[in-house]
Amino acid sequence: MNIEKIIGLIDAPFTPFYENGEVNYEPIEAYAKMLQKNGLQGVFINGSSGEGYMLTDEERMKLAERWVSVAPAGFKVIVHVGSCCVKASRMLAEHAQKIGAWGIGAMAPPFPKIGRVEELVKYIEEIASGAPALPFYYYHIPAFNGAFLPMVQLLEAIDGRVPNFVGIKYTFESLYNAVCIKTANTTCCTGKMKPFFPVWQWVAHEAASVALPTTTVANWSA
Repeated sequence: MNIEKIIGLIDAPFTPFYENGEVNYEPIEAYAKMLQKNGLQGVFINGSSGEGYMLTDEERMKLAERWVSVAPAGFKVIVHVGSCCVKASRMLAEHAQKIGAWGIGAMAPPFPKIGRVEELVKYIEEIASGAPALPFYYYHIPAFNGAFLPMVQLLEAIDGRVPNFVGIKYTFESLYNAVCIKTANTTCCTGKMKPFFPVWQWVAHEAASVALPTTTVANWSA
């Protein structure tokens, strides 16, 4: 599939709440405009920062609808749809495509824990197939869900099986894993990787001259 390459920063926004714990949808329009004004290219909503796992499916869908409806022109809304229930994840993916989200993503569930790459591929296949017209990003955050799996092996296993798989939202400290993933596109490093990002850039720049095993996968962009 022909997917626009993301150039720039994507924010993982917080979900606004009232003091009683109910979701406050009102500030989201101003939130989106503020992010765009400051040069952000889009948002990845309902993830760990957005407390997606603490919300009901209805709240998650209403948040997605609100972000999509108020997003400035060209502002990308990527919806995290991961859940402990794969049927719910697929339903959220279908909803994201229906309302016009730019893309979707999912982390591995915190329970039951995924311990093999093939399990993860099947989990991704089921969810991504719910929104075949949208790019899918795997959200690698093993500190949250215990899925300490090698991303190189995931890319090798998933290649050709999920047509709309385009990349990884990488939130892990392993620079070795990042360097071993060789691609012509840009790698997005977030979360705990932020303090290491300048070092990672240098390491990646020098990777061509280092004898490390690398993997090139044709149909994805990290």
